[in-house]
Amino acid sequence: VVEYNLAYKYLSVSNVLFAFILLPFWSAFTDAHSQKEYLWIDKSIKKLRKLWLLTSLITIIMIVISPFFYKFWIGDKINISFIITLLTGVYFIAMNASSIYNSLLNGIGKVNFNYKLALIQVLLFYPLILLFQEIFNKITISILTTMILNMVTSSILLSLQYKKIKALRNE
Repeated sequence: VVEYNLAYKYLSVSNVLFAFILLPFWSAFTDAHSQKEYLWIDKSIKKLRKLWLLTSLITIIMIVISPFFYKFWIGDKINISFIITLLTGVYFIAMNASSIYNSLLNGIGKVNFNYKLALIQVLLFYPLILLFQEIFNKITISILTTMILNMVTSSILLSLQYKKIKALRNE
């Protein structure tokens, strides 16, 4: 737990940065949608995707240099395995991608899809952890793998929902 907690604190920097920039978009998406400014919404999504790529690159760099950073930060007191750092970083990358579409869909009032997706993920969370525990035999890796799977699934399904809404408004 300490190992994950330290990796989480270290890598959450990119997530906090991304969330800070994304925060005003929720209400901006609401305003743009109500005024039918769909071009602005689409341009904003493209900009946010580019920002996501940048924060993903930052996260990847942080993962690569993590052994050096941990040595500087905590010394030899605690050994943080690279796999925990890697999985935590992948989780933040996937979460940031998901948050783009989550912010948009919530902002335009399309919460029903998000609600159903979240409900399914909650119901599958513990069974997936148990399944991955059988595979990996490490609880932290099992939990992180489940969290990554949930975020990647959310990213894909929410982006598809955005494309569906975009296609419907262009008809």
